[in-house]
Amino acid sequence: MSDPVNALDGMIVRLNAVPGALDGLMSELGREVDAYLTDCYARGVDPDGTPWPVTATGAKPKITGTQKTVAVIGHRIVVRLQWHDALHSQGYARGGRQRRMLPAGGMPPALSARLQKIVGAALQKTLGAR
Repeated sequence: MSDPVNALDGMIVRLNAVPGALDGLMSELGREVDAYLTDCYARGVDPDGTPWPVTATGAKPKITGTQKTVAVIGHRIVVRLQWHDALHSQGYARGGRQRRMLPAGGMPPALSARLQKIVGAALQKTLGAR
């Protein structure tokens, strides 16, 4: 049987390692947000999964999100849209059809699940799988 004091000391050491482990995790989360948004654009849906309206000719919009920048700043993930992507997202592009490229409110459930999976795996690795 193990000594309870040593077991508690081990838990304290693992918990103290969590902030450092999560600092390194932010860049991985940023890449996942970028991949998620790029996938949404390729499928022609907004981040919540709602299909974008078709063009005036009835075709699928050709928005690739190439004017999107995802950056990790401290403990925040910032997504910036430029030029036509920003215009489409706000509904100011030619034709007046809004094709949202950023979530309109909270985090979409599909993205949240993907990020929770990554964070959960990192915490298990840091704290030790049980």
